Amino acid sequence: MIGTPIHEVKDYSMRRWLKSVSEITTDAEWKLFMVDNSANKEWYPKIHEYCKELNFTNYELISLPDMKDGDDFEPERLACSREVIREKLLKENYDYFWSWECDIICPPDTLMYLLKFTPDFDAIYHTYPPKGNTVENMEQDGIGCVLYTRKIFETFKFADNKVPLGADGRLIFEVMRKGWKIIEIHNIFKLEHLAV
Repeated sequence: MIGTPIHEVKDYSMRRWLKSVSEITTDAEWKLFMVDNSANKEWYPKIHEYCKELNFTNYELISLPDMKDGDDFEPERLACSREVIREKLLKENYDYFWSWECDIICPPDTLMYLLKFTPDFDAIYHTYPPKGNTVENMEQDGIGCVLYTRKIFETFKFADNKVPLGADGRLIFEVMRKGWKIIEIHNIFKLEHLAV
């Protein structure tokens, strides 16, 4: 399952990102699951319009109720969204969760390549450049392009008793702390991090 939270502030990247997702080439079965955490529910239908324009049907989109906008609420919105993704992953018995943020552009063969590492690793991270950066070799960690095995999410939760655990660093810390096998790869693909 390719899963990502989305928000209207990322509208600048959505068409291009959805096109990138729709072009994935792999023999593995996959589906895109998007969780809209925008307070503005008028944005939600635009995502369906973008997918229709691209003739892209291999997706599911839900909208979370009662979301609050503003930077102060971003950790909570991300945690709630990612927890919904985690629960769907487990309920529908997906083997992997590819966390692919909606402002990162990946080449079509990315999933096929990441899956090659799964016999030996539980999390495969590919670093990506900061937003809009054109300087080579400036990369950042995060969960923008990471393939995780299902078993990580049988114990890790993004939201626990209303405490938001949705930030990138928290999940990475938990993966390392639990002793799961991780590989971080650099410059295997040319990834773009879109900016406004």
